Formats: sequence, structure tokens, C-alpha cells
Amino acid sequence: MKQLLLSLLFITTNVFASPWETVTIPNAKCGDGVPFKVFVRKGKRAKLAIELMGGGACWSLATCWGPKFHTWIHPIPELPAYSYLTTEDSPLRDHTFLYFPYCNGDVYAGNHTANYFPGELKGTHHHGKRNLIKALDYLKANRIIDFPQVKDLVAFGSSAGAIGSLLHADTYLKYMRPEKKLLIADSPGLHYGPNFWKKFTPELMRDFGETFAKVGIHIDLSSGLVAPQLKNYCNTRSDWKMGFIQTTRDVIMSAMFGDISQEEHKKVVLGREGIRNTLRNTKNCSTHISEGIGHMLLIIPDVAANSIDIESGESAKDYVDRLINEQQR
Repeated sequence: MKQLLLSLLFITTNVFASPWETVTIPNAKCGDGVPFKVFVRKGKRAKLAIELMGGGACWSLATCWGPKFHTWIHPIPELPAYSYLTTEDSPLRDHTFLYFPYCNGDVYAGNHTANYFPGELKGTHHHGKRNLIKALDYLKANRIIDFPQVKDLVAFGSSAGAIGSLLHADTYLKYMRPEKKLLIADSPGLHYGPNFWKKFTPELMRDFGETFAKVGIHIDLSSGLVAPQLKNYCNTRSDWKMGFIQTTRDVIMSAMFGDISQEEHKKVVLGREGIRNTLRNTKNCSTHISEGIGHMLLIIPDVAANSIDIESGESAKDYVDRLINEQQR
């Protein structure tokens, strides 16, 4: 897992030539206590894209600090792990971009400091939710992003960032009133095994429970199957367009995190309560389901171009391009 996380941090793609501004957010911390920063690239003021970086989760000394890393709780390098949507080929190339690095290990839902070290020698800051709100407040107060001018919003993320995007779609609307709203969730999982929630601490479960409940998603401690609740999530946000990208045997969201085998994950994803059948008849939400073990398909453009939906034959890249281009009309 450590090697996977580190490789994502240093992925290089043909990103925008325009400069990215690094903004340090006052009183915001990564999991290790180091100041939290976001990245901003200026484009058209009326168009804003917000990306939440993905990268696992942690709940103990071993999973947060090692040796059994399940996330990265330290600041990332100055250049974020960009996705396909931040390349020159993306239909979002003229948007202003706000990029949130992921360094709290809590799917952007955390709001507490944990004491995993013996004797409480060092805290682990699960401040993902807190940091996101502090960042939006700071960017607004200092007019780094002119939120009232935004008419077109695209919110997206992969893995933990996809979950965070679902949790904070409503948060964004406290700062702006865009006429067009699109959410893209790449590899959110949500088809976990029945023991999925048992590994997390009571404090993390409290944070998860509160943050998920605010968007109408309720945690059942005896079931890790969250996907059926997406129908209500979509229906109660009918002014949003949403696209969900998932592979059938996602190696990360099955055995590594989800406490479910790859084959069982496939059965659930394609089953009656899986994400495709749950959202099939919703007016504003759609899915792209491809065969395979892939995860975070939009991180590498070639992967996005070669991940093919099992029903339509459309690639993940073309699917995302279509959603964005439809919004631009």
C-alpha cells in the first residue's frame, strides 16, 4: 500500500502550463501536524473545478504511521497528483481549479485528533472536514477565489476524494450558487463487506456518522453496502448532474479496504442493490462500470481511455468528457 500511495504522489502528466498557487491555510493541519495547503490555478472566474485528492484511510498507529500504511498523512510534494481532468486535453482547461491534497486519512469527514502513540506523545490529526471548511473560508475571505461569480461548478475526486466529494457537495453551495453543477465520483467504493466499519475507532465512527448523516447517508454497522442509498442522495439533489465510475473487482475497495473479496465485490456491484441498478432510473445520475481490478481510473489518461463500460462500450475518458461537454452547452 505504501508503494501505491507514493507512486500516486509522483505521477506526472501533461498538466496545465499555467502556474499553480500554493495557499497555506491558517490553523489547518495535515495528519502529522504540519500546516495544510491547497493549490489554486486561475482560469475563468465563472467556471470552477474542485478536486479532492484520494488515497486510502487510516485508523491506528500502524495504518497511519507504519509499517502497515493505508494512507499518507504528511504534506504531499509541491505538485499534486493531478488527474486526467487537469491535463491540457481536459474539457475543463479554461476553469479555475481548486485542488485539495489528501493528508488526514479520514475521507474528508474527520473532525478530531487521535492519540495512537503510547502515552499520547503525538497526536494524529483527522481534520479532513475541518480543513476543507477552513480552506473555503480562507479563500473566500481573502478573495483568492471569487465564489459569488461561479456559475459553473464541477466537483470531482477519486477514491477517498470521491467519497469526500459526495460528502461536501452541499458544503460547496454555502459559498456559491452556480447555475450548473456536476459531480464526478471515480472509484468511491460503497460496496463493502459486512465487517467494514468494525476496524475504525469510535471517534472516527462518530465523525463518519455525523458527516454522512448530514447528506442523508446513514451508516449501518452490520452492513458495508452503502450504494443503495445513492438513489435518495441523487433524488434529493436533482439540480446536480452526477457520474459514478467504478470497476467490478476494484482491488483497493474490495480486499484491501472493503473486507470483501474481488469476486464478491463484482457480484454486489452488478447486483440488484449495486450502484448501476440503484441509479439506472434516476434522472440526474449515471454510472460507468468497467470490468477489472482498476482503481482511480481518471488519475492516468491512458487508463481512463482504455477502461470500457460493460454495457455501452464507452471509455471512462469519453464518459467524463460527455458529462462535462453536456454541462457546457
